[in-house]
Amino acid sequence: MFCQNCGTALSENQRFCPSCGVQQDAAASPQAAPPAGRVGFSSRIHDPAFALIMKKINRGSLIFTLILSLVSLIGFTVAGVMEAGGFELPSSLWIGLGLAGLLWLIYFIQGWRRRRDTSWEGTVVDKKIDRITRSREDPYNHQFKYTVVVRKDDHSLVKLNYTQELYDYYQEGDRVRHHAGLAASHLLEKYDKSGDDHLYCLACSTKNPIDQDLCRRCKAPLLN
Repeated sequence: MFCQNCGTALSENQRFCPSCGVQQDAAASPQAAPPAGRVGFSSRIHDPAFALIMKKINRGSLIFTLILSLVSLIGFTVAGVMEAGGFELPSSLWIGLGLAGLLWLIYFIQGWRRRRDTSWEGTVVDKKIDRITRSREDPYNHQFKYTVVVRKDDHSLVKLNYTQELYDYYQEGDRVRHHAGLAASHLLEKYDKSGDDHLYCLACSTKNPIDQDLCRRCKAPLLN
C-alpha cells in the first residue's frame, strides 16, 4: 500500500504516512500505485542530507551576521578615531553599536519566524501583475509587482510576491506545499511537476534542471 498523498510505501496497518504525515483513508485500495511521472510531493525533504545542508546555510547566516556586525563596529570606531567623514568619538561608536545591534535583531527575528513556521498545503487560485510608478514626473519610470495568491486548506489566503521567473513557474490550479523552517520560505513545492523542465532548490532558491538529483549550488537533494 502507498500513501495517498506522496506515494511513500506503507505497511498495511499504517494510518499515517511517516514522510508527509497525512492520514490514510481506510476505504482506499491497498493496491493503489504511487504517483508517477513527477506527480506527488517528494519525500526527499526528510532526507538527512537536506537537513545537513540547512544546518550549513543557517551557520553561514550566523557567520555572515557576525562578520558584518564586527565590520560595522570597527569601521565606525576607526572613523571616529580618525575623524573621517565627519564622524567623531563617542558618537561614531554608538552608531556602530546601533547598526550591529540592528543586524543581530534581524537575525534573531528571522530565526524566531522559522521556529514558529508550520507546513501547509493549498492551491494557487490567482495571479496578479501590478505596475508601480516610481515617479510622478516620469510615468514611464515604473516596475512590476508579481503576486501569486494561494488558498490554504484552512481556506485562508496567502499572497506571495515573486520575480517574473518564479511568477511564471506557478500556474492557477497548481497544488502546492509550504515546508516549514526553510531559508527559502517563499518557495512552494508543486505537487505536479510533470510538465516542468526545471525546479527550484528549497534550501537556497537556485534554479536547476528537473532531472538533476542535487542542487548545483548547495548540493541539497532536489524535490523532483
